Amino acid sequence: MQSLSFDEFVKTSWSDWQAALEKELKGKSPDILNWKDDDGLLHSPYYRPGFTFPFSTPDLKKEWAVLEEFDMRNPGVNRSILTALNGGVNAIEVQGALTDGSCELVFQDVILPYIQLHFDGSASTGINGAFAHYVDKKGYTRESIQGTVQISSPTDEGIAEILHEWPKLSVVAADARTAHSMGSSPSDDILLCLSRGHEVLLTLLRAGIDPERISNGIQFNLTSGRSFFTEMAKMLALRILWRKLAAGYNLEGNLSLMVSTSDFWQSGIDVENNLLRASAQAMSAICGGADVLHIRPHDGWKGDGSEESRRWARNISHLISDESGLAVHRQAARQSHMVQSLVSSLCNHTWKRFVESENAGGWPVIGDSLLAGISERGNKVRETVADATQVMIGVNKYPGRADEHIAGARAGRASSIIENSGI
Repeated sequence: MQSLSFDEFVKTSWSDWQAALEKELKGKSPDILNWKDDDGLLHSPYYRPGFTFPFSTPDLKKEWAVLEEFDMRNPGVNRSILTALNGGVNAIEVQGALTDGSCELVFQDVILPYIQLHFDGSASTGINGAFAHYVDKKGYTRESIQGTVQISSPTDEGIAEILHEWPKLSVVAADARTAHSMGSSPSDDILLCLSRGHEVLLTLLRAGIDPERISNGIQFNLTSGRSFFTEMAKMLALRILWRKLAAGYNLEGNLSLMVSTSDFWQSGIDVENNLLRASAQAMSAICGGADVLHIRPHDGWKGDGSEESRRWARNISHLISDESGLAVHRQAARQSHMVQSLVSSLCNHTWKRFVESENAGGWPVIGDSLLAGISERGNKVRETVADATQVMIGVNKYPGRADEHIAGARAGRASSIIENSGI
């Protein structure tokens, strides 16, 4: 194969390029093109060879699991789970208490070793009780069950028991999806994961858990928000900083990453545009290294989503994987100067915040104030969207008759508050 040559192109110096840019800007400084992200960090829109960055983006797995969530209290939940599995889902998140009766009902005809099981906080208390009985009754081994368990407290001694009893289950050291729904910034999400994850790490070390088991037993849950490249950088930065933190304890710093599309930035006006938002957020999550991808239904702002919208959500992942080819080209953004710059900025900014928070006493001390600050920020974002200071792209300022009923509705979810602005 003939190699490519760029010798025919005239080489341009950086100063010449800047002069041409200033000419296009009619003498104005190129600095007017700089932009700030949600954390207030300043970025340049152009980059060139020769820029160096202190962090390298990590290697990513080629495949990701497709997840759908289910409330075990809903009638017909087993039928919904089987429909999703037949539609290409290979990971399910179950919500609700685990009892002998609920396990028999929910998991009927589901071959558990073939999928990932993710248990939310309300289900975690039954892992070593009702769920263990069900697994034993079905003849499955503990080693065949893979997935995650959410924990109520990072200092809960039951974390060590879960990792010991279930070799392929991980603990969710931090679920930043809740923080995103409150209005967190990318740096807030990373800081929450590092601070809470550090407490989980210390709990497992004190319990004498094998270092290799710890390295392979941690998961973080994130949300992919509205800024395509910044959200991608957020996920890559978390991997880099967690590896740096774990290295201080002579651990490898592996982690699993579950990423959901945003509920905060869903709208009840021009609802179909939520499909476009979810598609962009899913692509950002995949390029950012999501190991498990959860795409919310586009009408999920009003509940669990219709059967049709849940099917469309599943198919977004299939289209991205098979037709867009990201399953093959997972590292598509790896050499991007812009992504590397965003990653470096987030790493430097958030690591400084993390060191300060640890010096102040860590998660037990700063946890409440961090969440309070996130809530305050979220309220400000809602206000700016409501008064049109900040535009929510894809939402018509003048809703049609079909959307007029939304203007007076006040649901509890953050996305509902945003949609009610009438933008």
